[in-house]
Amino acid sequence: AMSEEIFTQYLSELNEKCLDGFEFLATSSSKEYKVDIYRQYNEVTKLFTYKGYGELTNINPELVYSVYCDLEYRKKWDGYVNELYQIRDEAERSIIYWRVAYPWPMSHRDYVFERRSRIFERDGKQQWCILGKGLEDDSVKCPKNVIRVVEYEQTLAFEPTDSGGTKGN
Repeated sequence: AMSEEIFTQYLSELNEKCLDGFEFLATSSSKEYKVDIYRQYNEVTKLFTYKGYGELTNINPELVYSVYCDLEYRKKWDGYVNELYQIRDEAERSIIYWRVAYPWPMSHRDYVFERRSRIFERDGKQQWCILGKGLEDDSVKCPKNVIRVVEYEQTLAFEPTDSGGTKGN
């Protein structure tokens, strides 16, 4: 389960990056956005954890939140989505099924995960935090030739900029 402290942890990174053990990977930018991407290798899992810090100059946080949480809209703009829907909505979390059709040579993947989101008021400014974490849940069977991903985490914390955009991690 996700504790309330985890929300606070990610929100604190809006003002102070936490990059212990991470290496810089890339920067991407245009007039509309700038993002710096970092990664950390895990010797046990042999996988990378990625972090991004950036700014959307022309998009306000309310729109970011709305687009990010709208599963039906994601099906329209994310060409890799094969299937995406809410399995159930519980008191403070949604349980979501997401199947991704990656291009060759990657195998297709599916995820069952919980998503929690909170909106905070700090220093006279609203801040948003959305957390996703994989679950072992047999309510949706994994299709043949698809890899079920259980070890999955995703976080998004963001706030408005003084110029009407959004900054986040």
